[in-house]
Amino acid sequence: MNKYTIIIPIHNERDAIPALINNLEDYNKNGHEIIIIDDGSNDGSQDLLIQYDFINIISLKSNLGKGTAIKNGLMKASNKKIILFDGDMELNPSEISNLMILDKAKGIQCVFGSRFRKLSPFSSLWNLGNYFFILLFYFIHNKKYNDILCCAKAFYKMDIIPAKL
Repeated sequence: MNKYTIIIPIHNERDAIPALINNLEDYNKNGHEIIIIDDGSNDGSQDLLIQYDFINIISLKSNLGKGTAIKNGLMKASNKKIILFDGDMELNPSEISNLMILDKAKGIQCVFGSRFRKLSPFSSLWNLGNYFFILLFYFIHNKKYNDILCCAKAFYKMDIIPAKL
Protein backbone atom coordinates (compact mmCIF):
# COMPACT_ATOMS: atom_id res chain seq x y z
CA MET A 1 0.00 0.00 0.00
CA ASN A 2 1.52 3.28 -1.12
CA LYS A 3 -0.64 5.64 0.91
CA TYR A 4 0.60 8.62 2.87
CA THR A 5 -0.61 10.49 5.91
CA ILE A 6 -0.43 14.22 5.23
CA ILE A 7 0.05 16.14 8.47
CA ILE A 8 -0.61 19.88 8.43
CA PRO A 9 -0.15 21.99 11.57
CA ILE A 10 -2.02 25.30 11.51
CA HIS A 11 -2.37 28.29 13.79
CA ASN A 12 -4.70 31.15 12.87
CA GLU A 13 -4.81 30.28 9.16
CA ARG A 14 -8.51 31.06 8.60
CA ASP A 15 -7.86 32.98 5.39
CA ALA A 16 -5.74 30.19 3.89
CA ILE A 17 -8.04 27.29 4.79
CA PRO A 18 -10.45 27.40 1.80
CA ALA A 19 -7.60 27.23 -0.75
CA LEU A 20 -5.79 24.64 1.36
CA ILE A 21 -8.84 22.38 1.57
CA ASN A 22 -9.60 22.68 -2.14
CA ASN A 23 -6.11 21.42 -2.91
CA LEU A 24 -6.29 18.54 -0.41
CA GLU A 25 -9.52 16.94 -1.55
CA ASP A 26 -7.90 15.00 -4.43
CA TYR A 27 -5.35 13.48 -2.08
CA ASN A 28 -8.18 12.19 0.07
CA LYS A 29 -9.95 10.77 -3.01
CA ASN A 30 -6.74 8.87 -3.79
CA GLY A 31 -6.81 7.24 -0.36
CA HIS A 32 -4.33 9.40 1.52
CA GLU A 33 -5.07 10.32 5.11
CA ILE A 34 -5.21 14.03 5.94
CA ILE A 35 -4.66 15.25 9.48
CA ILE A 36 -4.84 18.94 10.32
CA ILE A 37 -3.76 20.00 13.77
CA ASP A 38 -5.28 23.28 14.93
CA ASP A 39 -2.69 24.57 17.36
CA GLY A 40 -4.95 26.74 19.51
CA SER A 41 -6.26 29.04 16.79
CA ASN A 42 -8.51 31.88 17.91
CA ASP A 43 -9.45 33.27 14.48
CA GLY A 44 -12.27 30.87 13.58
CA SER A 45 -10.05 28.34 11.79
CA GLN A 46 -11.73 25.51 13.69
CA ASP A 47 -15.19 26.58 12.48
CA LEU A 48 -14.04 26.27 8.86
CA LEU A 49 -12.24 22.96 9.32
CA ILE A 50 -15.18 21.11 10.86
CA GLN A 51 -17.15 21.66 7.64
CA TYR A 52 -14.99 19.08 5.83
CA ASP A 53 -15.59 15.46 6.74
CA PHE A 54 -12.58 14.06 4.86
CA ILE A 55 -10.13 15.73 7.25
CA ASN A 56 -9.07 14.30 10.59
CA ILE A 57 -8.88 17.29 12.91
CA ILE A 58 -6.88 17.47 16.10
CA SER A 59 -7.68 20.55 18.16
CA LEU A 60 -5.24 21.76 20.76
CA LYS A 61 -6.86 24.06 23.32
CA SER A 62 -3.94 26.46 23.41
CA ASN A 63 -0.99 27.27 21.17
CA LEU A 64 1.64 24.70 22.15
CA GLY A 65 3.93 25.18 19.15
CA LYS A 66 4.51 23.53 15.83
CA GLY A 67 6.58 20.68 17.27
CA THR A 68 3.82 19.63 19.64
CA ALA A 69 1.24 19.91 16.86
CA ILE A 70 3.33 17.67 14.61
CA LYS A 71 3.86 15.11 17.40
CA ASN A 72 0.09 14.93 17.92
CA GLY A 73 -0.41 14.37 14.20
CA LEU A 74 2.23 11.65 14.11
CA MET A 75 0.59 9.82 17.01
CA LYS A 76 -2.68 9.70 15.09
CA ALA A 77 -1.18 8.87 11.67
CA SER A 78 -2.24 5.47 10.38
CA ASN A 79 0.06 5.17 7.35
CA LYS A 80 3.75 4.26 7.27
CA LYS A 81 4.65 7.15 4.98
CA ILE A 82 4.30 10.68 6.34
CA ILE A 83 4.24 14.08 4.70
CA LEU A 84 4.58 17.25 6.77
CA PHE A 85 3.24 20.35 5.08
CA ASP A 86 2.47 23.87 6.28
CA GLY A 87 -1.04 25.23 6.01
CA ASP A 88 -0.05 28.84 5.34
CA MET A 89 -0.11 28.45 1.53
CA GLU A 90 3.50 29.60 1.19
CA LEU A 91 3.81 26.48 -0.96
CA ASN A 92 0.95 25.24 -3.11
CA PRO A 93 -0.52 21.99 -1.72
CA SER A 94 -0.77 20.68 -5.29
CA GLU A 95 3.02 20.20 -4.94
CA ILE A 96 2.52 17.56 -2.21
CA SER A 97 2.49 14.86 -4.89
CA ASN A 98 6.14 15.73 -5.66
CA LEU A 99 7.02 14.50 -2.16
CA MET A 100 5.33 11.13 -2.71
CA ILE A 101 8.42 9.34 -3.97
CA LEU A 102 9.55 7.45 -0.87
CA ASP A 103 10.95 4.06 -1.83
CA LYS A 104 13.33 2.22 0.49
CA ALA A 105 14.28 -0.20 -2.31
CA LYS A 106 15.62 2.78 -4.28
CA GLY A 107 17.22 4.37 -1.21
CA ILE A 108 14.70 7.22 -0.99
CA GLN A 109 14.00 7.37 2.75
CA CYS A 110 13.20 11.07 3.07
CA VAL A 111 12.38 14.03 0.85
CA PHE A 112 12.84 17.72 1.63
CA GLY A 113 10.92 20.39 -0.25
CA SER A 114 12.27 23.86 -0.85
CA ARG A 115 10.85 27.33 -1.24
CA PHE A 116 13.94 28.54 -3.13
CA ARG A 117 16.00 27.56 -6.12
CA LYS A 118 18.85 29.48 -4.54
CA LEU A 119 18.82 31.18 -1.16
CA SER A 120 20.17 34.73 -0.99
CA PRO A 121 21.19 34.92 2.68
CA PHE A 122 21.73 38.66 2.78
CA SER A 123 18.44 39.66 1.13
CA SER A 124 16.57 39.66 4.46
CA LEU A 125 17.00 38.86 8.12
CA TRP A 126 14.72 35.82 7.68
CA ASN A 127 16.90 34.45 4.89
CA LEU A 128 20.02 35.03 6.97
CA GLY A 129 18.49 33.02 9.82
CA ASN A 130 17.45 30.27 7.42
CA TYR A 131 20.98 30.23 6.00
CA PHE A 132 22.41 29.83 9.51
CA PHE A 133 20.23 26.74 10.10
CA ILE A 134 21.17 25.31 6.70
CA LEU A 135 24.87 25.62 7.62
CA LEU A 136 24.27 24.09 11.03
CA PHE A 137 22.41 21.16 9.45
CA TYR A 138 25.24 20.70 6.95
CA PHE A 139 27.90 20.59 9.67
CA ILE A 140 25.92 18.14 11.80
CA HIS A 141 24.74 15.79 9.03
CA ASN A 142 27.20 16.50 6.20
CA LYS A 143 24.25 16.90 3.81
CA LYS A 144 23.49 19.88 1.59
CA TYR A 145 19.96 21.28 1.46
CA ASN A 146 18.95 24.75 0.44
CA ASP A 147 15.88 25.20 2.67
CA ILE A 148 15.99 23.02 5.78
CA LEU A 149 13.25 25.07 7.48
CA CYS A 150 10.72 24.43 4.72
CA CYS A 151 7.78 22.45 6.05
CA ALA A 152 7.44 20.17 3.07
CA LYS A 153 8.99 16.88 4.06
CA ALA A 154 8.29 13.19 3.51
CA PHE A 155 9.66 10.31 5.57
CA TYR A 156 8.82 6.91 6.99
CA LYS A 157 7.09 7.06 10.35
CA MET A 158 9.13 4.14 11.69
CA ASP A 159 12.34 6.11 11.09
CA ILE A 160 11.42 8.66 13.77
CA ILE A 161 9.41 6.62 16.26
CA PRO A 162 12.53 5.70 18.28
CA ALA A 163 12.83 9.40 19.10
CA LYS A 164 9.84 8.80 21.42
CA LEU A 165 7.16 11.08 20.19
